Amino acid sequence: MHVLHEVVGDIVAGRAVEFSLVRELQGLFGREEGRRRFTQLLERGVRSTAASTPSAPLSLDDDAFELLLYLINTTLMEMDAAPTPDIITARVLMHASTVIRRTSSDEFVQEFIKDHHVWEKMAFWEELVWDELAKKHREREGEGGGEVLHTVDPALTVWVVEHTAGKMLVWGVPQGHLKHFAVNMLDQAHVPSEASMTLLSRMSEDSFWDEARLRSVHGTLRERGRKEGRRQRLRARVHEHFAKRRERKERERMGAKKSSSRSLLPSATAGIPRSRSHSKPPPASDPPAPSPPPSDPDPSAAR
Repeated sequence: MHVLHEVVGDIVAGRAVEFSLVRELQGLFGREEGRRRFTQLLERGVRSTAASTPSAPLSLDDDAFELLLYLINTTLMEMDAAPTPDIITARVLMHASTVIRRTSSDEFVQEFIKDHHVWEKMAFWEELVWDELAKKHREREGEGGGEVLHTVDPALTVWVVEHTAGKMLVWGVPQGHLKHFAVNMLDQAHVPSEASMTLLSRMSEDSFWDEARLRSVHGTLRERGRKEGRRQRLRARVHEHFAKRRERKERERMGAKKSSSRSLLPSATAGIPRSRSHSKPPPASDPPAPSPPPSDPDPSAAR
């Protein structure tokens, strides 16, 4: 696992990696534990890059792109051979493939991994719909001031199914399978027939699929922008919280310092001796009257 951590970290960071090290990891992907660990490291690397350059794809040179593509394809081939699909690993790889690109030709990993069988399995897409629906309901509850939604919102369900169908089309699922998938998901969510029929009638038109392709191609960038906006708002709230906390502590510290300074000041009566009986000192006597000035000498006596 240490070699896997080092290899993935070097590839994402754009550092040179020997292909012999990559080949050594091939046996690791035969186990679900190894595939999960690889996708965790990959997701962490993508997130760290997005944190430094928001809303920008992870751009790799030709060597790094080919090495990472080799690891992703190896993971997907092992998943295709597994008896049950690893939904979590597939979901991480699907997202990462839309944000990792080759710098020289502006090609994304997504274009090179569409042929794998995991994207054809309806169980993967059904799980994706439920996860997306749960996330949208949590966002709706947060926007509603904490109001808890006890039932599935039909309009929100139709929106999620519609957008998931567009993703499925881009990932190579035959268009003929998508209508059946939509009917199945809407039935499971108990969406009223009126809303279901509206979506299904739209899916019969060519314009619906043209719009679905455009939404799927450009939706990733918009979603990254929305996520980054939420992260920035969260960081601002955290910063404001700690700023107020520091300000409050500073006020408390200054208040304690002033109180300590007052206690150290000498008392106004400090150093004045007091009698044991604490009696008041006797009143001072009136000062003696000043003597009259001498009188002028008698001029006749002088003669």
